[in-house]
Amino acid sequence: MRSLLVCAGLVLAACRPVAECPSLPPARLELAPRLLSETGLNDPSTRAYEPRFPLWSDGASKRRWIRLPPGARIDNADPDAWQFPVGTKLWKEFALDGKRLETRLLLRAEDEWLFVAYAWNDAQTDAELLPEGATAVLGTRHSIPAATQCQGCHLGTASRVLGFSGVQLEGTTLSPQKLFDEGWLTTAPPSYQVPGDAKTQAALGYLHANCSHCHNQTRPPEGEARCWNPERRFDFQVRVATQAQTNALNTIGAPGNPSWRDVLDRAGRTSAQGGMPPLAKDVVDADGLATLRAFVEAR
Repeated sequence: MRSLLVCAGLVLAACRPVAECPSLPPARLELAPRLLSETGLNDPSTRAYEPRFPLWSDGASKRRWIRLPPGARIDNADPDAWQFPVGTKLWKEFALDGKRLETRLLLRAEDEWLFVAYAWNDAQTDAELLPEGATAVLGTRHSIPAATQCQGCHLGTASRVLGFSGVQLEGTTLSPQKLFDEGWLTTAPPSYQVPGDAKTQAALGYLHANCSHCHNQTRPPEGEARCWNPERRFDFQVRVATQAQTNALNTIGAPGNPSWRDVLDRAGRTSAQGGMPPLAKDVVDADGLATLRAFVEAR
């Protein structure tokens, strides 16, 4: 991520220029320990998980974990907007060429979520809180976002959590049904299967993971719990209520619709080239682009 988020001017990225997200209340930032080893990541109750449709991060490999407070459950009464109990923690580790670069922590505080990153030392023994972010981490192309910048994406969804949801966990080793059976969910979950054939599922899942946290119809308006308000008419979320015809197909149309060419064009550019997303993308996801092209060109 960059300290200045840049909006592109073409159809898919049509949005007002993005200002810096508001600073974090000091009391909330103080909830984050100085060292990653002090956050509870190594606690026996912490569980690893893998989303079905991963977010592209310039080729970095990632590992993810979640921990709920003892006896707490996720409120999944709204199947598409899970609400996590106070004290929930999620971690995501980024690595390149086998070297850990950063680990992000999401902590559900009393008033709102805290999003912070920890930078790994060169010896790979621990990671230290870095709320101001950094570039060229450990000599790589990887950048660490400032704590304020994480809000630009995470505040675009009602749950604030990206990657741990019904759609993302369906069919994985930590499926929604497994979570319910183990007492992690308040309500028996519906089926979260993405509709369509294999090409359609792969493309809509990719858009859901990489685009829907900004391009959706239900995010808070700018100026409320939101510091970035891109084009609202696009919607790449896959929701249970609309599985018969997904939101992307509702707002853009069938694969043959010319607007899908704009999607391919944006997916094929870096952020600096006016691509999507308009930040934190220095390398084009060739496999993801191929997945979208197979869907768009299907007849």
